[in-house]
Amino acid sequence: MLKYYFMTLSACILFSTSMAQRRQQATLNVLGTTPLIGLKYDTRIFKEQNDGFGVNAGLGSIDMIDDSDHKASVVLGTNYLFGKGQHQFLLGANVAFVFSRIYPLDAEPINTTRTIFIPDIGYRFSPRTKGFTGQITWNPLRSNLDREAAYQYFGIGIGYSWK
Repeated sequence: MLKYYFMTLSACILFSTSMAQRRQQATLNVLGTTPLIGLKYDTRIFKEQNDGFGVNAGLGSIDMIDDSDHKASVVLGTNYLFGKGQHQFLLGANVAFVFSRIYPLDAEPINTTRTIFIPDIGYRFSPRTKGFTGQITWNPLRSNLDREAAYQYFGIGIGYSWK
């Protein structure tokens, strides 16, 4: 499980160095696209823009949602920010890969990887220069964690933005 964290962290650092002069931000998310709590990195694709297309990657925990053990998630996604100033409308699509271990009653533990599609619809505050950033999102969720249920929840993210 720890190797997934280090692989994702290494990929984010490599990606970050190749994205110099692009709008970047790191946030701590509660709910939202990291299913329970997590850290997320986001960058704009085009240089010197505070809006437009972006990509993101994150690590999270899904401990209280699923009934298995060793729950962690890796989130990859894309988004679009509408608005030229520091107030933007966020529209995004994310895929969370949830890693867990299930303990059946009559068998050996099973390591599983599940996928969750998590859309993002919300508001983001992101200054034109470096500084505090925040976002509130609505995330309608339907996953293969529970095939008969759909979840409607809001996410909150607080972080730091820089160029």
